[in-house]
Amino acid sequence: MDDRSIVALYLRRDETAVRQTAEKYGSRLRTLAYGIVNDLQTAEECENDTYMEAWRTIPPHEPSDHFYAFLARITRHISLNCCRDRSRLKRSAFICELSAEMEQCIPAPDDSSCRMDDLALRTAINDFLGKLDEEKRNRFRPPVLVSGLRGRHRQALWHIRKQGENNAVPLPQPAAGASEQGGLHNMRGNELLDKLERIDPAYIEAADTAPNKRKSVWAKWGTLAACLCLVCVLAVPAMAAFSPAFYELLYAVTPATAQFFKPVQRSCEDNGIRMEVTAAYIHENTAEIYLSMRDLTGKRFDETVDLFDSYRLHTPFDCTGHCKLVNYAPDTHTATFLVTLEQWDRQSIEGEKLTFSVQKLLSGKKSWEGTLDGVDLGGSLTSATQTVQPRGLSGDLFGSDGGKSVTVLKPGDAIASPVDGVTLTGIGYVDGWLHVQVYYADILKTDNHGSISLVNRETGEQIECDGSAAFFDDAGTGSYEDYVFTGIEAYALDTYALYGMFVTSAGPVEGNWSVTFPLENTAGN
Repeated sequence: MDDRSIVALYLRRDETAVRQTAEKYGSRLRTLAYGIVNDLQTAEECENDTYMEAWRTIPPHEPSDHFYAFLARITRHISLNCCRDRSRLKRSAFICELSAEMEQCIPAPDDSSCRMDDLALRTAINDFLGKLDEEKRNRFRPPVLVSGLRGRHRQALWHIRKQGENNAVPLPQPAAGASEQGGLHNMRGNELLDKLERIDPAYIEAADTAPNKRKSVWAKWGTLAACLCLVCVLAVPAMAAFSPAFYELLYAVTPATAQFFKPVQRSCEDNGIRMEVTAAYIHENTAEIYLSMRDLTGKRFDETVDLFDSYRLHTPFDCTGHCKLVNYAPDTHTATFLVTLEQWDRQSIEGEKLTFSVQKLLSGKKSWEGTLDGVDLGGSLTSATQTVQPRGLSGDLFGSDGGKSVTVLKPGDAIASPVDGVTLTGIGYVDGWLHVQVYYADILKTDNHGSISLVNRETGEQIECDGSAAFFDDAGTGSYEDYVFTGIEAYALDTYALYGMFVTSAGPVEGNWSVTFPLENTAGN
């Protein structure tokens, strides 16, 4: 399944989204976490926490174009927090390790043999350097005369040995009684650098003042790189402001940079609808933002308007957020929404920049509830079935993870249509369980949804389904859902009636609304 389809499952609060995410990216996320925490069990826990956090943050986030980057960002954050927690618990262990490292820097007790070795080594190195011409001696500087670079210890030692062999420079032999494993040939890197500090200062001064022929070449490349960086820095604000694709790419890589360059715009207008930031209240790591959406045509809004899970939040920090309708003013055709943000690390977010965007608004919602009169359960049975890849499952009837496929009724002709956009398409038994199938038209635009239950005609007892399986139609726009009842025998079907609860809408109002503003306390207008 592609990323857009998986994100769509999250937006519809379909639990199948987690399974699809694990199948596609589970291994990569686990590997990413393991590279940080260096423990397989902890990495698996970080992976599972990633799915939970993705479920919490989609919506409001809608990372259809950068889904893996979105998940990886969450995984890194969770993994680093694990490392920080582990560091707090094991701080004493780090101190012990530091002490062991410092032991390597503490000189051993001085004695006469050590002093003799130092003197002999100093003499040998200075004699060797004195026999080289000035150019070779200065070229010899980088690996030898520059101390403090551990990666060059072996290179320095190799140069001393090689040049010593070529010029017949005698190297000091171990002092009498000393171990053959000691001396210059088996010297620790730190110890070698200590010895090299005994080189005649005149040689070091001459090398420092000698011109470096390669420096000019690197200077040219450095100048070119600086120019390119300057061009990029100057171009980024314009590209972030006028290229949505570039902004999304930059946000996926570095959210803080993307938000920094995003220009402030507190209001916008598209398709006859004006969106505006009206007020903001900031408290440490929490923000409450009020935004208004006004229909300038006065025809498309009512008290049922919502953002259809199409809103997105872009922040320079990791957070949890949600949005809800808090007021509708029919005289001005204005809906007010409350956006609530909470930063994960509990750090102050005042002054940070937020981008809030919306692509769809849904209005004209209607609810229908009642008995599906005229439906004969016993006389409408079908035996036609099919195996499908579900888009969503509820209950535990199909296994703990839902499995990769399920057997459902094969859609047939319409049996009943209690409301526009909702159609009863099948009743039958699959593996001894009663299935009642309902078709919801164009759910990606209408958000049509509902539920089915059984009502005992004699007692009035209402029986809820034990689970359901939903799957898309061939066009991928409408959805079938099989509601499954266990323990209902075929001979008893005449004693039950179907009871439905459905929600439909008039469809979306589409546009491109986006505001960007600093998170600062402001009073309402």
